[in-house]
Amino acid sequence: MLFRSGSASHASVAELKPRNNAESVARFFSVKSTYARWDHIVRKNNYPFCVLRSEFCLVSGIYPPESGGPAKFTKEFAEWYSTKSGHCSVVTLTDEKSSTTHNAHQKIIKLSRSLNIVTRYLKVAFAIRRNSSSGVPILAAGMFLETYLATRFSRRKYVAKVPGDFVWERARNNGYTELDIEDFQSAALNLKYRVFRWMASQSLRSASQVIVPTRQLEKLCVRWGVNAENISYIPNSVDLSLFNSTGKPTKDFDLLTVCRLVKWKGVDELIAVAHALNLKLAIAGDGPEKLNLENQAKKIGAGVTFFGDISQPQLIDLYQRSRIFVLNSSYEGLSHALLEARASGLFSIARANTGSEDVIENDNDGILCGSHKYPDLKSAITYVLSHPEFEHSCISHSLARTSEIFDKKRNFEKIYQLLKAVA
Repeated sequence: MLFRSGSASHASVAELKPRNNAESVARFFSVKSTYARWDHIVRKNNYPFCVLRSEFCLVSGIYPPESGGPAKFTKEFAEWYSTKSGHCSVVTLTDEKSSTTHNAHQKIIKLSRSLNIVTRYLKVAFAIRRNSSSGVPILAAGMFLETYLATRFSRRKYVAKVPGDFVWERARNNGYTELDIEDFQSAALNLKYRVFRWMASQSLRSASQVIVPTRQLEKLCVRWGVNAENISYIPNSVDLSLFNSTGKPTKDFDLLTVCRLVKWKGVDELIAVAHALNLKLAIAGDGPEKLNLENQAKKIGAGVTFFGDISQPQLIDLYQRSRIFVLNSSYEGLSHALLEARASGLFSIARANTGSEDVIENDNDGILCGSHKYPDLKSAITYVLSHPEFEHSCISHSLARTSEIFDKKRNFEKIYQLLKAVA
């Protein structure tokens, strides 16, 4: 196993039998004896290795059934790691009561978001400390400040996987700014968000390595003060064995988007365009804007079906039932849904200058809106629908590039090797 620390002889339970009370105490607290007891338990219960001696910890602010890229990544990487190298723990947040679930391979610690911020930060930091080993790097896909606190005065190292600019996202969600992500970087912020930026930058600079899924995020991290030599570009990935291009010949939906329903995803514009072109639109995902979007669609009489958060089998089926995938977000780290849609054989449309350039090659395997040829979403969709040969050619190229660059097994292995190097 990758992170198994040390080697000890496997004493049997019979060897632990003491001759007197003094020896009993001495043996009970000895390293050899402790390891032997746990080794016996591990072997008896068919655990892959002793969870107290070597435990890998992942950290994320969200986790399924909540939707979002960090949630998807954390769950999938934890499952992948468990099959490859053994036991791991996940520390995350929930809108419900705090809870812990576990099996032979994984432990999921969910802490309530309703706790006051100081208590929550401390509880998360302590949970990370308790469920990680000093010789095993922590992998954080969120909650970087909490991870920084957990590692600041210990021998633990951590690797940060940055999904986006969480300070900007917080500012947009709270209605503090309407600026796009690039303009936000040079904007004059109030004290609250200056503090957030400083804390975010400090926590990332303390990481042993920072993983970014796009070149745009790589530039932003350097701008935040992260040493360029400590940044590794590893794109997000898709499981090619689950998402494939054997779609249904008859499509139920002309357009599909899968995303968290927040303002900068641009779903309101997509609904308006679908209505103007008399197209059927499917929307999968949940978020604070869902009710507003449902009211908008109802008011104008748009042909929109809201699926909410759906299971992976249902999502796979929805990809097969759709023709064009649209990601109208004004900013993306690197959308997992975009990769899944392309692996499923859908034509892909996204906005230019949003981070999607790492996935779509304009006019070769999809369309990036904002160019001279496709100035807006409506013109891009209209062009695809009226040029079926172009559509099929782009799909063929996108399938090839997705397989070459965004394969989950290949990119998870890159992260794994990076963790080995840090350890």
